[in-house]
Amino acid sequence: MSHHSLTPPVTEAQVRALRVNDTVSLEGTLYGIRDANQIALFDKGRTTRFDLRGHAAIHTAPNVRKVPPSPEHPTGYAPVCVGTTTSARMERFTRPLVAGLGVRIVIGKGGEKLKAIGTAARKDLETFLGRKVFLELHVKVKKGWRDKDDVLRTLGLQE
Repeated sequence: MSHHSLTPPVTEAQVRALRVNDTVSLEGTLYGIRDANQIALFDKGRTTRFDLRGHAAIHTAPNVRKVPPSPEHPTGYAPVCVGTTTSARMERFTRPLVAGLGVRIVIGKGGEKLKAIGTAARKDLETFLGRKVFLELHVKVKKGWRDKDDVLRTLGLQE
């Protein structure tokens, strides 16, 4: 059993190095994809300028806070950060994200669809590697991360 720190894009060699009971940490860029983006990509045939092959994506929704209307925030809402959204609504986009755009990791709110995505990923890995694999998924979220300025700054969500 060993630990792997993966920095996307994930290569074929990195995937082939994984063994049963290994643990994996993802470090680096995580692409946030809104439902509106996925509808534009897969229902309306638009393209993206980002190369997502080998990368990780998370289903996102903007989080805002109420502020007095101003020229900077005419609607009376200021962006705070981007958070996760219910991935059940986004499930139909998982296959095109993986097969069409080459995304290797898809993350949703609270891991609601993690098992289904993990099962699909395991089957794809088995096909790719030509052998049975055991894929254990672990997601850890820091409680209250959206309320901590230092965490938001670290993630580039606040100056």
